[in-house]
Amino acid sequence: MAAIFIPCRSFVIPTLEPEKPVFPKDTNGLICALEPAYIAQMLHAYKFLVVRDVEMLRDRSAEYYATTRGRLFNRKFAEFSPEGPERDQHWAALEKVFTTAKIWYDKTNGKWLMGGTFSYADIVIASFLFWFKTTLHDDEWEKVAAWHDGQWSTLLVDVESECKVR
Repeated sequence: MAAIFIPCRSFVIPTLEPEKPVFPKDTNGLICALEPAYIAQMLHAYKFLVVRDVEMLRDRSAEYYATTRGRLFNRKFAEFSPEGPERDQHWAALEKVFTTAKIWYDKTNGKWLMGGTFSYADIVIASFLFWFKTTLHDDEWEKVAAWHDGQWSTLLVDVESECKVR
């Protein structure tokens, strides 16, 4: 599983703009602890998301991607997330990830994980939302976007605006 973890990028992306650091003073450790914790939760839904990724790829790329993920999980790709109870478990795991994130956000006084301060921690969560928005079927994305009274679609829009994503 460690092969899909992405290390904290504080050394690569210290700031979006010099006056607006995404790693505010003395927060690197905290933010770098959040990233693997969030990703570890996401692993419980990962197989379903891989199924959607493969649907978007060209045949040759899809074959490679499915084969390498099958090796990673020691499972045939066709068995990753079949419709039915297993897929339902993956959806429940995904919703649990965002319920946990909601708890984190609810503990702050502001729209960001650090209250009024935008940080890389928000980028981590929004990057997954962006992934889902681009790979899930439209009805599936709408389901995720609507969780917690639309908090996740709002967060994605806010992060895209903060990062000046076009």
